[in-house]
Amino acid sequence: MIALYVALRMGLTNPFWAVISAYIVAQPKAGAVASKASFRLIGTLTGAVMAVFLVPPLAQSREPLALAIALWLGLCVFLATIDKTPRSYLFVMAGVTTCVIAFPSTSEPTAVFDIAVARVEEITLGILSATVVHAVLWPSLATKSLMDKVDQALTQTAQWTADALHASGSANLIVDRRKLAVAINEIHGLMTQVRYEGSLSPARRKLFNVLLTQLEILLPLSVSVDELINETRHEMLLSEDSVQLLKDICSWFVAKDSNQTLNAAQLQQRCADQEPSLSAGMNSSEMMQLCLFSRLSELIAAMQKCRELHHAVQDEAESWDRLLLKAYPKHAARSVERDYFSALVIAGSAGVTLFLACLLWIASGWTGGTNAVLMAGVFYVVYSGFDDPAHALKNKFIGVIVRMGLGIIYVAAVLPSIDGFPLLAAALAPVFILSGVLLTAPRYSPLAFNLIVGLSSPVILSDQFTADFVGYVNNGLATLSGIMFALVSMTIVQPIWLQTVGQRLMRAIWSDIAEHRYVYPEWRSKTTHRIALLANKAVRVDGVSLRQPSDALRDYGAGQLLAELTKRNGSHMPTPNSFLIANEISKFYRRLLAGDHRRPPESLRHDIDKALEATIRISDVTQKRTLVIKLASLRCNLFPSSRAANKASS
Repeated sequence: MIALYVALRMGLTNPFWAVISAYIVAQPKAGAVASKASFRLIGTLTGAVMAVFLVPPLAQSREPLALAIALWLGLCVFLATIDKTPRSYLFVMAGVTTCVIAFPSTSEPTAVFDIAVARVEEITLGILSATVVHAVLWPSLATKSLMDKVDQALTQTAQWTADALHASGSANLIVDRRKLAVAINEIHGLMTQVRYEGSLSPARRKLFNVLLTQLEILLPLSVSVDELINETRHEMLLSEDSVQLLKDICSWFVAKDSNQTLNAAQLQQRCADQEPSLSAGMNSSEMMQLCLFSRLSELIAAMQKCRELHHAVQDEAESWDRLLLKAYPKHAARSVERDYFSALVIAGSAGVTLFLACLLWIASGWTGGTNAVLMAGVFYVVYSGFDDPAHALKNKFIGVIVRMGLGIIYVAAVLPSIDGFPLLAAALAPVFILSGVLLTAPRYSPLAFNLIVGLSSPVILSDQFTADFVGYVNNGLATLSGIMFALVSMTIVQPIWLQTVGQRLMRAIWSDIAEHRYVYPEWRSKTTHRIALLANKAVRVDGVSLRQPSDALRDYGAGQLLAELTKRNGSHMPTPNSFLIANEISKFYRRLLAGDHRRPPESLRHDIDKALEATIRISDVTQKRTLVIKLASLRCNLFPSSRAANKASS
């Protein structure tokens, strides 16, 4: 209402833009408001400049103008699709704003600058109004949400780690681990919002980033431990002392700090005591035990670091030791998966859809076709980022019909009987307040926003109401036409990128391993992001499943072990078989890329066994222990026992 009142008092041309912007920018957290407001404002300015640049020289020939706008829209969609951060909204707004300004200016090109200025003014007014209310009058900081999310991620991680160690295990471990990858993505998103709030010092933000790095380390470690436990249980290798140690570790993971009777150092020492001694006659069973208790010790250490960092970032007085940062790996910028194929398909189809809509509009001579073309482009851009764009557009079509019915009631019965801003605000309040509440519920937010837009029509929100019933209906029909055009195009094109997105994510993981691109920490960060994206994707080709999505975690573990062997130790494996192993693993993943999904060849197992035999004879005990652990873990990862593999995949 602040945005609407100021827009009317200033005599702005389209006050409804200010109202819609206020609702779009409105978010539950102040940081999210500031973040979205910044990106919306920059995107609006960029789109307005592009519209002013394109329209005057091309207005005399609509086809070249349509082509230029379509190419610009495609570029904006491409950049928005490959950018996996909140910044992608900037590119969406740049494309939308150009359409909103350029198409209404085609009949009067000399007015394009005035329309662009009005658009920027009204968008800015809506942004400022929302920012003042959310960030100044009633601030709700994202910092608390960030703290809660980290606490939840740590609690859940501790629980499913304990489940993995428990004798009965858990059928949901794979799902839980993918949830951790999703949680890490969400925490990164919250970090973006927190930066706009300024509620965390730079050193404290750095601690959060280091904590996220430690959470990423937990994921492959836990997978490795689970594989080794399945293997040792299958081979009946665990003694009574080992079983009791696993129970104590379970208790340590799920216990609160104040209830811990054992500390991490004690458990790590007990793990070391359970490790068999390194000797020339060491058999595969003893190697598995060595791997298990070594990995358990690493997992305990990683979890302890997470808890220390979590305690540090919760200290509001910042009394924690700043030197704590020196005890952890240096934080590196996060790497994310960028699906260029999907981005190119979506961008190309967006540009083609808009251009074809323009050609049909020009050929038909439909006076009101400007709005239809405009909406076709806008809806394609906005909904292309959804998991199921076509389904979302169908719901949008129904929502527009509902909002038209509501708007007709206001135009025909409510607004003609009121006069003045107070009565207008009172008349809008029932729908606007209820819709504002529903916006916070994902299930109802599309309908709620439809109702807001329906009552923010230029026929309803203007300095002087005119009961233009026909104009309101025509605008609604143009919107429905634009949605239908975008829906038809999206229905045709959507399967090209959506049905194979899971396969491309899996293939990206395989390709990195095949080409030895598993360099930490970049690969770890990117693969965690891929697993999060895979959480709800089916990996299928022509209706036939490839390797299960859960195998992404196993592939992740294989890449981690190869990285540790070839990068972390400062030297390669000390036997001629090292090159054979690396080449065989690379060939195996190239086979997967080629569509051959058979298990790794037995020759690879023999090469690893020979490397282990050679490693046992090394005189340097530290190097020998490290290499045995890595090689035996790699063998367990690539060649799990059938019973253990079945349990893990279930």
